[in-house]
Amino acid sequence: MCVPGDADIETPVSLILAGKFCQLPVRLIDYVIAHEMIHLKEHSHSPAFWRMLGEAMPDWEVRKNDLAAAQAELVWSVEGEA
Repeated sequence: MCVPGDADIETPVSLILAGKFCQLPVRLIDYVIAHEMIHLKEHSHSPAFWRMLGEAMPDWEVRKNDLAAAQAELVWSVEGEA
């Protein structure tokens, strides 16, 4: 589900994505979801975190870089919205 705010995992497990992420290509949304899901096992961005992400998504580094580039183009809010 895409809603305003940051990507976060709540307890019980639910993943809420900021609305801005809905503007991304599916492959980058997949990266955001995989990244957050790995945080269920490894809370920090430790070497173990990146290793697990690599096992789940071998091209995560490319997607991470593509996401960083794409974020500059995202519409963060709609004029007139809070």
